[in-house]
Amino acid sequence: MSHKEKISFGEFDNSATEYLSELVLELLKEKGIDTESYCFSIEVEYAEEDKDDLPKDELNNIRSWDGYGYYKRSGGS
Repeated sequence: MSHKEKISFGEFDNSATEYLSELVLELLKEKGIDTESYCFSIEVEYAEEDKDDLPKDELNNIRSWDGYGYYKRSGGS
């Protein structure tokens, strides 16, 4: 069985912040929005299977946020 989850990211390292800031500014300019300041965060809604329903070997393949804008497999790979 799956259920919906929502997660927000608002703190990024300097490299990710610079990249995302440039991307947001570019998207604003494309829409004709000229601003002196703005802020942003990333909100993701996803469906997640209950871990009790997953086979044990699949639990090792669940990806987790590393805090720097990248996902990594849990279990060290």
